[in-house]
Parts: sequence; structure tokens; C-alpha cells
Amino acid sequence: MYQMLDLLKIIFIVSLALIVIKAADAMRPTEINCSSAISVNSPVNDDYLFEGTVYVRILTNGDGMISLSGVSFSKVKPESNRKHMLINYSFQVSSRQNNTFEIDDVRLSRRQRDKMDDNEASSIVQDLFDFKANRVNVEKLSNSYIFGGIAGATFICVEK
Repeated sequence: MYQMLDLLKIIFIVSLALIVIKAADAMRPTEINCSSAISVNSPVNDDYLFEGTVYVRILTNGDGMISLSGVSFSKVKPESNRKHMLINYSFQVSSRQNNTFEIDDVRLSRRQRDKMDDNEASSIVQDLFDFKANRVNVEKLSNSYIFGGIAGATFICVEK
């Protein structure tokens, strides 16, 4: 009888320890550091294609940055009317619910060589990230992340 009681105590202690370890692991700060090559039709003009790279970094302290760089060009005449996009978004993660990062204080900075008009640039960015709703959807895979949602565009960002 006492052996059975001792066994139950051990099982209880081990179970409690596993629960504490699992809870601590779930609360561990997330850091994302990845990049991706993208190719998307321009949302503003279907005759144009945007090809570039996306770099995403979200630090454990909540600071985040998304950089996009690339070129938008005509599918008909790829050598003419090329527009460069060199854009950075910085933000603060205010909370996280499962795969959704709620963000605040989104700041935009564009580099001097950026020649893409605001309408086309914001359309491409809004297709990839939901800045208007102040959130970024991210799903973690083994060595990469899927950004976007079921209803919108998605891309895979490989961990650095």
C-alpha cells in the first residue's frame, strides 16, 4: 500500500515538473531572424512584376523590423520603366496571440534610391503584411516561418 502511495507521489511530482517546464517553454521570448526572395504581381498594375527580398527580424524585447528591397518592372518590356523599392518598417510588438503578433508604433523609412510611388509600394506591402490592422501573422516551421494568412498572400522566410 505504501509503495503504491510513493509511486503516486513520484508520478505527481514528475507530472508537475513537466507542466512547469512546458509552461516555461511556451512563455520563452520569440526571436525571428529570416529572409526570403519574393516575386509578386503588382497589385496596382497587373502588367508589372515585383521581384525582391524581404528581411524580417523580431527581437525578444519586442522591437521589430521588416525590410523590403527589389525592383518593379513591366512584364512586356522588362528593361524599361524599372522602379526600385528600398523600404524599412520598424515597429514594437505589443502582444502575441498564437501565430499573430499585434504591433504598435509602425514607422516607415525609405532610402534615397527608392523610386517606387507610394501607392504601389503600400499595395505590395499590404499584400504581404497586415500593417493597417496592426498585426503580422507568422507560423513557425522547423527552420523557417510562413508569413501571411489564409485570405492573403503568403511567403516562406528562411531562418538565418
